[in-house]
Amino acid sequence: MSKILFLFEGREYEPDIFETISPLIAPGSNFVNNDKVVVCEYCTHIYALYSKLKADDGLDIVGLLLEQPDKFPHLREAIDENTSPQETFEAIYLLFDYDGHVNMPLMDDGSHLDGDVALQEMLNFFDNASVNGKLLISYPMVEAIKHLSSVPSSREDIVTTKCKGPHCPNMDCENRFDRIACPPIRAYYKSHVNILNPQRIKSEKISSQERGHIFKCHLKVAELLCGTSGNIDSQIEIFDVQLRDFISKSCPQVAVLSSFPFLFLDFMGETSLRRRIDEL
Repeated sequence: MSKILFLFEGREYEPDIFETISPLIAPGSNFVNNDKVVVCEYCTHIYALYSKLKADDGLDIVGLLLEQPDKFPHLREAIDENTSPQETFEAIYLLFDYDGHVNMPLMDDGSHLDGDVALQEMLNFFDNASVNGKLLISYPMVEAIKHLSSVPSSREDIVTTKCKGPHCPNMDCENRFDRIACPPIRAYYKSHVNILNPQRIKSEKISSQERGHIFKCHLKVAELLCGTSGNIDSQIEIFDVQLRDFISKSCPQVAVLSSFPFLFLDFMGETSLRRRIDEL
């Protein structure tokens, strides 16, 4: 039986969101069929995953995870003895944070990896859930799902946040070392969104109508980023716009955007997803 593999960056919040949102957005689907779903938590950032994959001289995500049986015990159990890992999973989804503020790994020549180059390479490779897997990025991190309250009507309404923190390239920025003024230091952004929307602190307390509204906010941001002729399902296109229009600013920023609506968008298709969130 073909299965779906979900690889989340975090151990607690991402699986919790997935578990509470899936039955509402995709009731009756194999998203919520435990026999078909395998969930793994990588527990570190996207750039560490990139380094591991490059060191393995390839980009085989299932093979990489199988090399760590103590960390991912359920993965081996999910693979039938008569089936290869590649045949086991009909789709693979990887949900990670942008994490522009983390320390980038060192390369063989001693220089630091350019995180944006690494992420672009990953998005170009992991661009199809049924082939190599599909990488979905939250900007700046998974807590972005709590952040947006209003559906933007224009690009000027898009909510942004600074994204490089201590790695901000603007040496003249007066807020460069100000943890409050120049986020996202991880603890700051998490507390910031909880203060903005305290009713969303616990995901199980969020009403189905509120979840539908949250999805609409993020889908509209993607529409505005990609433009009327763009493909809002394209994580590559979204990142290219983020890089060009926001990350490349003298004080780098990102347009706040969660990966979760785009997980369901890829799985259900835009028409079905929009119909479902209108029903909530």
